[in-house]
Amino acid sequence: MKKKIKATNLGFTLIEIMVVLGITGLLAVTVGNVMGGMFKAKNQSDEATRLDQSGSYVLAEIRKNVMSAIGTGMSCPSPIGTGGTGVTFANVRDGNVISIICQEGDRIASSSAVNGTNNLVLGEVRVTGCNNFISCDTSPQSSLRIEKVNFDFNLEVGTTAVGGLSISREYKATYVIRN
Repeated sequence: MKKKIKATNLGFTLIEIMVVLGITGLLAVTVGNVMGGMFKAKNQSDEATRLDQSGSYVLAEIRKNVMSAIGTGMSCPSPIGTGGTGVTFANVRDGNVISIICQEGDRIASSSAVNGTNNLVLGEVRVTGCNNFISCDTSPQSSLRIEKVNFDFNLEVGTTAVGGLSISREYKATYVIRN
């Protein structure tokens, strides 16, 4: 008498294993791309925030210094109305001479005999567009009296390498000199 042997499937076939590995691979790639996009967006947001903070700080410091300037003691780019990279003026409160200078690719600095030189640009932020950093408008009554000071510069943060993240913003401000 012959015994009948029942065949039982105790494992997976090669095709079933390949299908599962393929689906798992697709899921891993999809999740990786989503996570990479989230990290890139976060980095972009952090860089933009750093850029905005630096730009706001620079404009606030320039405003504070220029608003305390004596218009008749201000040295603007020559001829008046053209762009330049710096301005020098006397402070109304104490008479100290203050200079605000834009250095291409590096910084915007404020310097005085009392406070020394202060870099107004924070962190890894770079300055561009210094050629027309400042221009001045004179009074119609006197070409020696400066009424308005216009600032124009760009700040940039991030890497400029291929595929790198770089954010750039233009900042403009006009201040009226009080005398």
